[in-house]
Amino acid sequence: AIWCVCLAIPALLWIWRAWTWIVAVYGVKFEIRCDADNPKATTILVTRGIFNKKTDSMHIAQVKDIQSSQTFFQKYFQGGVGTISLFTQDLTDGILKMENMEDPSRVFNALDELRRRYWALGGFGGRMEGVEADNIEGLSDAM
Repeated sequence: AIWCVCLAIPALLWIWRAWTWIVAVYGVKFEIRCDADNPKATTILVTRGIFNKKTDSMHIAQVKDIQSSQTFFQKYFQGGVGTISLFTQDLTDGILKMENMEDPSRVFNALDELRRRYWALGGFGGRMEGVEADNIEGLSDAM
């Protein structure tokens, strides 16, 4: 009986670790919806969950600051992924961390460009000219 307990504890720890990895990889999805004709319609959708899904939307105007970070382990052992942190005024996500993002510099630059364009237009109306559609459309693939 003691051997069963001694073998069950490491097995349960490995199962727990595998489950947390699955949730981290497949449990969170980020999507940007951008309408070039109306910058007020630019939102970031965050979908969480594997079995039970929960989607939260955040308007681009709520993003006050963006930070990109990349640890030594992420850069050299995980294929160059990184973490993008959005500091927002959103009630549910004050700090939204997008962990293990592929090509973090591209994601950072696209989000920063969207945010700057929105505020350059005074935060209302007008076209978002100069925002490269290829960068924004391809951004959802990286997320």
